[in-house]
Amino acid sequence: MATSAFDNGYQVRYNPLGHYTLSVGAGVETLPPPSVDPERVRRIVIRLVSGSVVFTDDGQAPIPGSGGLGLPILEGEILVYDGMFPENLQLTRDGGADADVRVAYYGT
Repeated sequence: MATSAFDNGYQVRYNPLGHYTLSVGAGVETLPPPSVDPERVRRIVIRLVSGSVVFTDDGQAPIPGSGGLGLPILEGEILVYDGMFPENLQLTRDGGADADVRVAYYGT
């Protein structure tokens, strides 16, 4: 089922391009590439099923903790990332337990 969004004031419809499950531990993880051409990706939905993570998308490695680097995503939260496939998006867990992350790609 396609999802609707707005791009430059115009309503567009995005098609599902793949769904992935990712376990994020103490190391730095990147998003798995979609099974289609990454140039087709226009939206990524990231949901934290359990645990929490810190992410960056500027090429710097995320650092967990209150004095760390990156933006947190907490258990139960959803991040909607609009734009091209972010090759620099990196995640690491922000807590003691590994995080269960679900990723969905949408695009043209």
